[in-house]
Amino acid sequence: MLFLGLACGGIHAQAGQTTPPQRKPHKPSSRTPAPLAPKAFEPGQIAALLGKSLVLIETRTKSGKPVAQGSGFFLNKETIVTNLHVFQWAYSATAKVVQNGERLYIHNIQIVDRQHDLCTFTVDYDGTPVKVASQLPSVGDRVYALGNPMGLEATFSAGMVSAIRGNQIQMDAPISRGSSGGPVANDRGEVIGVSSATVEGGQNLNFVIPLTNLAGDPDNLPVNQAGRLALTDLDYEHLSGPVKEVQSQWFNVDHGQLRSLGNQSANRYDQNGNLIGKCTRKKFGPTECTMYVRDSDTLITQSERFIGANHDAPRSYEHEEALAFEIDSHIVGLVGRVDENETEVHDEFGRVIEHRYRGIPTRRITYAEPGLPEQQFTVDLAGQIVQTFRFTYEFDSRGNWTKQTGMASEGNGWHTSMVQTREITYW
Repeated sequence: MLFLGLACGGIHAQAGQTTPPQRKPHKPSSRTPAPLAPKAFEPGQIAALLGKSLVLIETRTKSGKPVAQGSGFFLNKETIVTNLHVFQWAYSATAKVVQNGERLYIHNIQIVDRQHDLCTFTVDYDGTPVKVASQLPSVGDRVYALGNPMGLEATFSAGMVSAIRGNQIQMDAPISRGSSGGPVANDRGEVIGVSSATVEGGQNLNFVIPLTNLAGDPDNLPVNQAGRLALTDLDYEHLSGPVKEVQSQWFNVDHGQLRSLGNQSANRYDQNGNLIGKCTRKKFGPTECTMYVRDSDTLITQSERFIGANHDAPRSYEHEEALAFEIDSHIVGLVGRVDENETEVHDEFGRVIEHRYRGIPTRRITYAEPGLPEQQFTVDLAGQIVQTFRFTYEFDSRGNWTKQTGMASEGNGWHTSMVQTREITYW
């Protein structure tokens, strides 16, 4: 159209002329030509480029049981970046360089960014770093993801940016469990972020955390501490979905009738899944509450304790103290103190498996699955079982239990002896 327009204009200009037009001397343009856009790579080139930096992360419990698999990639020659949630419940971890199969032991996690679910660690290896994009993509741009979904190493997928949602990029490039931590690149092979999550039940509703979000000073935490710090309070308590509050009550069963024990508790959580308030009320005595204030990295900066109408002076936490408090509140594979006489033994997934009174076991608990006690055994000083409880459950639509019924053994039969109810509200 431009060519035709100029041609027509030239004919029109010449129609009324009797002498040929004089040509003006050509002057070089003073304008700088616009730079050419970088040429897009072929998908196969991008897959090969990202594949040089990809690692498979495997985590294990203290006893050596596998916990999870994830993905990561070299940010520089010795530093690997991934999602922090890859290390949940981990006691130890390794990184396998997918390109050649070499396995590397992970000692410490350097940067722990709880707010953005990112972390970095260094390894004794000369890796091939990715090229990081200088700017974020726009809606409609092509993107490519590489990871290890379900342990299927170096799985490559393509899609486009569906939306920019706050600090996250939504894309439709398929990812699955195990893809977490893998690189997501633009059509020039430059990494824009880290695969982080997929909405189960949706169709290709997947999310990327931009590398520009990675922040924080190095904390250099051992893997087992980073694994506990990676847990939100909801993770630790095996609660699903965006839980806002859990209110619990306990009842005895007397001749088929529920009789309240007078014990109640209420825990409230923020939208990041971390505890911001807890209250307990016993049949005799005032209500005790503790309220927490958290910073942008979700660590506690202040707590305040209330007993009835009285309250202690607010307590402030520096970064190191807040970090230690958060780690110690998630007891994994350790013994936790309840009071001066009673302690609880926790398994590798934070579940209480034994109660002890002055060091002597009084109760043991087994689990059907995380968060669901199956049986509880009362034992005597000789360690002999004197009573057994079995538990059944009712659940809400999110999969969280709302009623726990305890059946006690009596002779050759069972009878309902206790009930705990939970009223759960969601954000």
